[in-house]
Amino acid sequence: IFQASSVEVKKLIIIAFEGAETEHKYFSYLKTHPEINLKSLVQIELLERDEKNKNSSAPTKVVETVTNVIESEEKLNEIKSKHDEFDDTYDVFWIVIDREKQESKKINLLKAIEIRKENNIKISLINPAFEFWLLLHFDISEYDNNDLFENKKTKPKSKKRFLEKEVGKKIGSYDKSDFETSFITSESVTLAVKQEEKFENELEKIIDNLGSNVGNLIKEILDIHI
Repeated sequence: IFQASSVEVKKLIIIAFEGAETEHKYFSYLKTHPEINLKSLVQIELLERDEKNKNSSAPTKVVETVTNVIESEEKLNEIKSKHDEFDDTYDVFWIVIDREKQESKKINLLKAIEIRKENNIKISLINPAFEFWLLLHFDISEYDNNDLFENKKTKPKSKKRFLEKEVGKKIGSYDKSDFETSFITSESVTLAVKQEEKFENELEKIIDNLGSNVGNLIKEILDIHI
Protein backbone atom coordinates (compact mmCIF):
# COMPACT_ATOMS: atom_id res chain seq x y z
CA ILE A 1 0.00 0.00 0.00
CA PHE A 2 1.43 3.34 -1.02
CA GLN A 3 0.62 6.55 0.83
CA ALA A 4 1.43 10.14 0.02
CA SER A 5 4.40 11.23 2.11
CA SER A 6 2.42 14.16 3.55
CA VAL A 7 -0.36 11.91 4.85
CA GLU A 8 -0.02 10.12 8.16
CA VAL A 9 -1.12 6.51 7.98
CA LYS A 10 -2.83 4.42 10.62
CA LYS A 11 -0.85 1.31 11.47
CA LEU A 12 -1.64 -1.94 13.20
CA ILE A 13 1.76 -3.32 14.19
CA ILE A 14 1.69 -7.03 14.97
CA ILE A 15 4.71 -8.36 16.88
CA ALA A 16 5.74 -11.96 17.53
CA PHE A 17 8.48 -12.98 19.94
CA GLU A 18 11.04 -15.72 20.23
CA GLY A 19 11.10 -15.32 24.00
CA ALA A 20 7.95 -16.18 25.90
CA GLU A 21 8.32 -13.69 28.75
CA THR A 22 11.02 -10.99 28.73
CA GLU A 23 10.35 -9.45 25.33
CA HIS A 24 6.59 -9.78 25.71
CA LYS A 25 6.69 -8.01 29.09
CA TYR A 26 8.86 -5.21 27.70
CA PHE A 27 6.64 -4.48 24.71
CA SER A 28 3.47 -4.88 26.78
CA TYR A 29 4.81 -2.09 28.97
CA LEU A 30 5.50 0.13 25.95
CA LYS A 31 2.01 -0.58 24.69
CA THR A 32 0.11 0.16 27.90
CA HIS A 33 2.09 2.60 30.04
CA PRO A 34 0.62 6.11 29.79
CA GLU A 35 3.96 7.91 30.12
CA ILE A 36 5.41 6.15 27.06
CA ASN A 37 4.83 8.22 23.93
CA LEU A 38 3.13 5.69 21.68
CA LYS A 39 2.44 7.20 18.28
CA SER A 40 -1.16 8.38 18.09
CA LEU A 41 -1.93 6.50 14.87
CA VAL A 42 -0.36 3.23 15.98
CA GLN A 43 -2.02 0.21 17.55
CA ILE A 44 0.03 -2.78 18.73
CA GLU A 45 -0.93 -6.43 18.85
CA LEU A 46 1.41 -8.87 20.61
CA LEU A 47 1.17 -12.47 19.43
CA GLU A 48 1.42 -15.24 21.99
CA ARG A 49 3.97 -18.01 21.45
CA ASP A 50 2.71 -21.51 20.77
CA GLU A 51 3.74 -23.23 24.00
CA LYS A 52 2.52 -26.60 22.68
CA ASN A 53 5.31 -26.62 20.13
CA LYS A 54 8.66 -27.19 21.88
CA ASN A 55 10.47 -25.66 18.89
CA SER A 56 8.23 -22.58 18.74
CA SER A 57 11.11 -20.30 19.76
CA ALA A 58 13.23 -21.16 16.72
CA PRO A 59 13.43 -18.13 14.40
CA THR A 60 11.82 -20.02 11.52
CA LYS A 61 8.94 -21.01 13.82
CA VAL A 62 8.44 -17.39 14.90
CA VAL A 63 8.28 -16.37 11.25
CA GLU A 64 5.84 -19.21 10.70
CA THR A 65 3.64 -17.90 13.53
CA VAL A 66 3.36 -14.55 11.77
CA THR A 67 2.95 -16.10 8.33
CA ASN A 68 0.02 -18.17 9.62
CA VAL A 69 -1.69 -14.96 10.70
CA ILE A 70 -0.98 -13.24 7.40
CA GLU A 71 -2.35 -16.15 5.39
CA SER A 72 -5.42 -16.69 7.58
CA GLU A 73 -8.14 -14.15 6.91
CA GLU A 74 -9.99 -15.46 9.96
CA LYS A 75 -7.02 -14.93 12.32
CA LEU A 76 -6.24 -11.51 10.89
CA ASN A 77 -9.83 -10.36 11.14
CA GLU A 78 -9.95 -11.61 14.73
CA ILE A 79 -6.96 -9.41 15.56
CA LYS A 80 -8.35 -6.43 13.65
CA SER A 81 -11.67 -6.72 15.46
CA LYS A 82 -9.87 -5.56 18.60
CA HIS A 83 -8.83 -2.40 16.76
CA ASP A 84 -12.06 -1.55 14.94
CA GLU A 85 -11.54 2.19 15.36
CA PHE A 86 -8.86 1.84 12.70
CA ASP A 87 -10.97 1.20 9.61
CA ASP A 88 -8.17 2.06 7.21
CA THR A 89 -5.39 0.38 9.16
CA TYR A 90 -2.60 -1.24 7.21
CA ASP A 91 -0.62 -3.98 8.83
CA VAL A 92 3.07 -4.15 9.71
CA PHE A 93 4.53 -7.45 10.96
CA TRP A 94 7.61 -7.72 13.17
CA ILE A 95 9.41 -10.52 14.97
CA VAL A 96 11.89 -10.02 17.83
CA ILE A 97 14.73 -12.54 18.09
CA ASP A 98 17.95 -13.13 20.07
CA ARG A 99 21.09 -14.30 18.26
CA GLU A 100 22.64 -16.43 21.02
CA LYS A 101 25.76 -18.45 20.22
CA GLN A 102 24.81 -21.83 18.76
CA GLU A 103 25.79 -22.46 15.15
CA SER A 104 22.43 -24.15 14.63
CA LYS A 105 20.77 -20.87 15.66
CA LYS A 106 22.74 -19.00 13.00
CA ILE A 107 21.65 -21.46 10.31
CA ASN A 108 18.03 -21.15 11.43
CA LEU A 109 18.28 -17.37 11.53
CA LEU A 110 19.60 -17.16 7.98
CA LYS A 111 16.74 -19.37 6.84
CA ALA A 112 14.23 -17.22 8.72
CA ILE A 113 15.59 -14.06 7.09
CA GLU A 114 15.01 -15.60 3.66
CA ILE A 115 11.53 -16.92 4.48
CA ARG A 116 10.27 -13.64 5.93
CA LYS A 117 11.00 -11.75 2.68
CA GLU A 118 8.06 -13.45 0.97
CA ASN A 119 5.61 -11.80 3.37
CA ASN A 120 7.59 -8.64 4.09
CA ILE A 121 8.00 -9.51 7.76
CA LYS A 122 10.44 -7.24 9.57
CA ILE A 123 13.00 -8.63 12.01
CA SER A 124 14.43 -7.08 15.17
CA LEU A 125 17.59 -9.02 15.99
CA ILE A 126 19.74 -8.62 19.10
CA ASN A 127 23.18 -10.16 19.45
CA PRO A 128 23.83 -11.77 21.84
CA ALA A 129 20.61 -11.49 23.86
CA PHE A 130 17.64 -9.22 24.57
CA GLU A 131 19.32 -8.13 27.80
CA PHE A 132 21.80 -6.22 25.64
CA TRP A 133 18.90 -4.05 24.47
CA LEU A 134 17.75 -3.60 28.07
CA LEU A 135 21.24 -2.58 29.18
CA LEU A 136 21.30 0.07 26.45
CA HIS A 137 18.69 1.96 28.49
CA PHE A 138 21.62 2.96 30.73
CA ASP A 139 25.00 4.54 30.03
CA ILE A 140 27.15 1.63 28.86
CA SER A 141 30.43 3.53 28.39
CA GLU A 142 31.85 1.61 31.38
CA TYR A 143 31.64 -1.76 29.63
CA ASP A 144 34.11 -3.61 27.47
CA ASN A 145 32.53 -4.69 24.18
CA ASN A 146 34.04 -8.16 24.46
CA ASP A 147 32.30 -8.72 27.80
CA LEU A 148 29.01 -7.61 26.29
CA PHE A 149 29.42 -9.79 23.22
CA GLU A 150 30.74 -12.92 24.92
CA ASN A 151 28.04 -12.74 27.60
CA LYS A 152 29.65 -15.49 29.64
CA LYS A 153 28.11 -17.22 32.62
CA THR A 154 28.92 -15.33 35.80
CA LYS A 155 29.77 -18.59 37.60
CA PRO A 156 30.38 -22.09 36.20
CA LYS A 157 27.11 -23.51 37.55
CA SER A 158 25.13 -20.29 37.29
CA LYS A 159 22.22 -19.95 34.88
CA LYS A 160 22.72 -16.21 34.68
CA ARG A 161 25.06 -14.64 32.18
CA PHE A 162 26.94 -11.35 32.20
CA LEU A 163 24.22 -9.23 30.61
CA GLU A 164 21.52 -10.51 32.97
CA LYS A 165 23.75 -9.77 35.95
CA GLU A 166 24.50 -6.23 34.75
CA VAL A 167 20.85 -5.45 34.03
CA GLY A 168 20.11 -6.68 37.55
CA LYS A 169 22.66 -4.26 38.97
CA LYS A 170 21.03 -1.38 37.12
CA ILE A 171 17.42 -2.06 38.09
CA GLY A 172 17.88 -3.74 41.48
CA SER A 173 17.27 -7.34 40.45
CA TYR A 174 16.53 -9.15 37.23
CA ASP A 175 14.81 -12.35 36.26
CA LYS A 176 13.65 -13.08 32.73
CA SER A 177 10.10 -13.74 33.87
CA ASP A 178 9.89 -11.15 36.64
CA PHE A 179 11.61 -7.79 36.56
CA GLU A 180 10.82 -4.21 37.52
CA THR A 181 9.79 -2.15 34.47
CA SER A 182 9.96 1.37 35.91
CA PHE A 183 13.33 1.94 34.21
CA ILE A 184 11.51 1.93 30.86
CA THR A 185 10.74 5.57 30.14
CA SER A 186 10.62 7.67 26.99
CA GLU A 187 14.01 9.08 27.99
CA SER A 188 15.67 5.70 28.62
CA VAL A 189 14.25 4.20 25.43
CA THR A 190 15.56 7.19 23.48
CA LEU A 191 18.98 6.62 25.06
CA ALA A 192 18.83 2.95 24.06
CA VAL A 193 18.11 3.86 20.44
CA LYS A 194 20.99 6.36 20.42
CA GLN A 195 23.48 3.95 21.99
CA GLU A 196 22.40 1.14 19.68
CA GLU A 197 23.76 3.17 16.77
CA LYS A 198 27.32 2.67 18.11
CA PHE A 199 27.09 -1.06 17.36
CA GLU A 200 26.14 -3.16 14.35
CA ASN A 201 22.66 -2.30 13.07
CA GLU A 202 22.46 -4.10 9.72
CA LEU A 203 20.36 -7.24 10.07
CA GLU A 204 22.60 -9.74 8.26
CA LYS A 205 25.73 -8.37 9.98
CA ILE A 206 24.24 -8.46 13.48
CA ILE A 207 24.31 -12.26 13.21
CA ASP A 208 28.10 -12.25 13.68
CA ASN A 209 28.61 -9.02 15.62
CA LEU A 210 27.58 -7.25 18.79
CA GLY A 211 24.56 -5.23 17.81
CA SER A 212 20.85 -4.66 17.55
CA ASN A 213 18.26 -3.13 15.27
CA VAL A 214 15.41 -2.99 17.77
CA GLY A 215 15.58 0.78 17.32
CA ASN A 216 13.90 0.41 13.93
CA LEU A 217 10.86 -1.13 15.59
CA ILE A 218 10.92 1.38 18.45
CA LYS A 219 10.92 4.32 16.03
CA GLU A 220 7.95 2.82 14.24
CA ILE A 221 5.80 2.59 17.38
CA LEU A 222 6.99 5.41 19.64
CA ASP A 223 7.08 9.14 19.17
CA ILE A 224 10.72 9.75 20.08
CA HIS A 225 13.14 12.33 18.75
CA ILE A 226 16.75 11.28 18.19
